[in-house]
Amino acid sequence: MTVAARPEMVFDADRGGCGPDDQPDAPARAFRDAEGRVHLFASGSTNRSFVGPSLAALKHSCVSAYQGRHRGDPAAFDDFGWLAAFWTEDGRRVTALVHNEFHGWLRPALCPSGDQLACWYNAVTLAQSDDGGVLFGRVPGAAGVVAAPAHRFRNDLHSQSGYFNPSNIVAEGGYFYAFMALIDPISGRWGSCLFRTDDVADGRRWRGWDGTGFTVAAPSPYAAGAEAPAEGGGRLCQPIPNLMFIVGSVQRHVPSGRWVAVMRFNVWDRPTHGEVPGVYAAQSADLLHWSRPVLVLSDAQARTLTGDAEGVQRYPALLDDSTGDRNFATVGDAPRLYTIRTDTGSVFKGHRLIAWPMRLSLPPLAAAPR
Repeated sequence: MTVAARPEMVFDADRGGCGPDDQPDAPARAFRDAEGRVHLFASGSTNRSFVGPSLAALKHSCVSAYQGRHRGDPAAFDDFGWLAAFWTEDGRRVTALVHNEFHGWLRPALCPSGDQLACWYNAVTLAQSDDGGVLFGRVPGAAGVVAAPAHRFRNDLHSQSGYFNPSNIVAEGGYFYAFMALIDPISGRWGSCLFRTDDVADGRRWRGWDGTGFTVAAPSPYAAGAEAPAEGGGRLCQPIPNLMFIVGSVQRHVPSGRWVAVMRFNVWDRPTHGEVPGVYAAQSADLLHWSRPVLVLSDAQARTLTGDAEGVQRYPALLDDSTGDRNFATVGDAPRLYTIRTDTGSVFKGHRLIAWPMRLSLPPLAAAPR
């Protein structure tokens, strides 16, 4: 995969935003509603969308489609939420995976040290829309929790903990799949896990890969009868080899039949993937076995192409509306790579949504033997 042309500025938060909290802050996701309109989200926790007839003709909305209620109880899983992945069969009822952050460091009674990393408690939850993706509401109860930490909230850990940054959702063989990043500082396990379900709208039915099968449930450790003890030790998913810490997106490449994933180099990836920051891609025949990631857009190349000496390209995701896929789970040979540009040294300044025209060519999968 290579850059085919100079990038397009889709949205500059400093010029076209709806306020200081309107910052692109997540990989771009899209779906088509029942009228054929494209809804694109790449938002912060205010979850404002772009809507239009195609990816090339989107208008930014100042309507907040979803917000966490900033509840101070970690068991509620309802503090800050990013709409991170979507699935819809009919364009009317839309299910979303939510990157759900509990900011314990904002609650002195829970986190006397005020240490952000020690008191950052993360999960993946569910939200639902019944109006084509205009507004979403949190799915209540156990059905609304997809993947929670294997321990209750603690304020004495050396890093954030839980499940983070779900990829988009794809369908294969009667199941729905999504990657989720795991950090468990108690066991030291971290990486990108693959989860699947036969019912995308019920968090209780999602299961993570354990190395041999999809058997790992990750319910709330606060639920009645939860197996995960307060101090940790519950079952954890097994990260998928070769993938970087966070999978930005995964899609089926229609011409070859292969899966392609894009990822951003992260400090967690240095021991296994080197030192060159940028966007990487990998390919797979089955979602479980992946090639080693290859660099497709370095930060240095991006700065040269844009003339932007301060920019860092984060949160990569592929999208392609030429395939006609309602859930944008497939791409052709000319997808667009969306990134969030931020200032060097800060993930909170200079946010811009950028689209990079790409060329993608993969060898076709070998025909199955008869």
